[in-house]
Amino acid sequence: NEVDVVILNQADPLLLKEVSENSQLLSGNTHDFQLFKLYAFNRYQDYHPYFKLEAETVTRHLNLCL
Repeated sequence: NEVDVVILNQADPLLLKEVSENSQLLSGNTHDFQLFKLYAFNRYQDYHPYFKLEAETVTRHLNLCL
């Protein structure tokens, strides 16, 4: 089994979203865990408008390379 280690306070919004939606608190403060989930949700929502722009830019770039 492999394990990926990331520093969550430096992670991109999409990774934060995935971690917060698919994680389980094993140890620690439940309130802090909920704050983390809220932080991840807010970061994702703030960044969400840029996902379409990013996809369009990548598509345009790939089309230029063909």
